[in-house]
Amino acid sequence: MTPALLPLLALWFATPCWADPADALPPLTRSLYLQAQEAAEREDWADARVRLQAVLRAEPTFSQAAVQLAVVHLELEQPVAAAGVLTAVPFDADAVEMLGRIQLRQGDTDAAGRSFRRLQALSPEASRGVVLEAHACAEQDPDRALRLLKVSMEAPDVTEAGDDLVAATEAVAAALREAGRAHDEGELLDALVQVYPPSEPGVAERRAALQLDEEARKLAGAAAQSLDVAQRGELSRARQHFARG
Repeated sequence: MTPALLPLLALWFATPCWADPADALPPLTRSLYLQAQEAAEREDWADARVRLQAVLRAEPTFSQAAVQLAVVHLELEQPVAAAGVLTAVPFDADAVEMLGRIQLRQGDTDAAGRSFRRLQALSPEASRGVVLEAHACAEQDPDRALRLLKVSMEAPDVTEAGDDLVAATEAVAAALREAGRAHDEGELLDALVQVYPPSEPGVAERRAALQLDEEARKLAGAAAQSLDVAQRGELSRARQHFARG
């Protein structure tokens, strides 16, 4: 199992209604559903797929089965099929979140942003959707991403976003770094540590790099006064390379 799948699998196993909805299913459908769970537990993904597809043919609105089938498709390296299954249950927050995560992993940040905004509409009390949207728009619109992160960091449940918060902050920080906005990057990293202390080791490392970069800029600025045009250009390129890490 690949590490990238772990947040998606968490949606399967962390769902409070993991087995209970099966109680309301017709006996044959319930049997297929439970057999699919058993197949997944032994990582027989092909068998789990067949049984979950049968469940959804009988009960198309059974969203838990849709989320589980999407996970199975991902294990079988079928992300397009997984996304297709999830679009069929647009009113289930878990399904929408998983769809957005798949789109983000596929590099379709526009679609991911739309999914995460829908997640916010479905679960307005949770900050995770805001954090995920910030991640999705970090590269294309770092200012919006920065605003979203600041809003999410003021939410009482922000620590529940955990790894998602760290990943989104890293994405936004990288975009700010690319834009030459070291001050904004530093402030964002400091804010992350304040609201989510477990991130401190990684942030400390990046903070040290920022400090070295600033010192290098000062030294380079002084040295550039005695350089010719070509040498200044080479120094500028070296500084840009250093700033990108």
